[in-house]
Amino acid sequence: MSKGISANVGGSYQQAKASYVNVNGTWTKFGGVTDAVVSNSPTHTYSSGGHTYHVFEFTSSGTLNVTQAGMADVLVIGGGGSGGAGYASQNFSNGGGGAGGHLETKIYLPDGSHTVTVGAGGASTTGHANGYTGTSGRPSSIGLYAISPGGGGGNGWADRNGQPGGSGGGGGGAAAGGAATPGIGHNGGTAAGNAGGGGGGAGSAGSAGGGPSSQKGGVGGSGKASSITGSSVTRAGGGGASGGSGNSAGGSGGGGDANNMKAEPGATNTGSGGGASSNGVSGAGGSGIVIVRVEV
Repeated sequence: MSKGISANVGGSYQQAKASYVNVNGTWTKFGGVTDAVVSNSPTHTYSSGGHTYHVFEFTSSGTLNVTQAGMADVLVIGGGGSGGAGYASQNFSNGGGGAGGHLETKIYLPDGSHTVTVGAGGASTTGHANGYTGTSGRPSSIGLYAISPGGGGGNGWADRNGQPGGSGGGGGGAAAGGAATPGIGHNGGTAAGNAGGGGGGAGSAGSAGGGPSSQKGGVGGSGKASSITGSSVTRAGGGGASGGSGNSAGGSGGGGDANNMKAEPGATNTGSGGGASSNGVSGAGGSGIVIVRVEV
């Protein structure tokens, strides 16, 4: 926890203009705390601005072994939610799945072995006469030091709100999108007429359904770029929604496209939401990812 301005986001404290860290009960300036030493084999190493970094990418759950306590930059993305699904020609309005929370921050890691959990994406769902709600994704975490929730499932056509999550799932029927976790995601889009709302993304909210005039499903919200690995990568896009006059694409960063029959899943290890389906199987949410970076 930092001294100064801080906010609990998804169970983890994010610093805002903070300059101190609590190390074993003593408040110490960030400048007086070195980066943690990690004994895992780094995924890769890069140099920038006269500094060299080890990067540890977890695409599945594992253990982070810290041999010397210190600071680390982390990116923790929860699993994406799956899209909603309708059944037969009258059930077009289904919401896209929301992206998992996109938490990028600096944390203090004590020495020891820390469990790293990579959240699974929400499972796809098959259309039904009453419309089926997508499944929300699972959270990703580094012990209790950084936790990012999964994305909300998109909703089926029967006027149900999208599910809440890191980013919210899109609404179905004529219902509202799901709420996001502040600071790490965006709300799902609202359904209108015969058009579902797009799933929320880490970079922007899902688009609202087109309404009676167009009846086209909303586009998934955009993902968010991070350069923690040394190059810019966009992740955590929202899933596209289905509608009576057309389906929409998922958001940048891996959001799945909507489809009448079998929608696209969110991209693996991006935490992106799956696309909605009007008459078949929705897209599953993409699994999350955990990345740790330390200076060496």
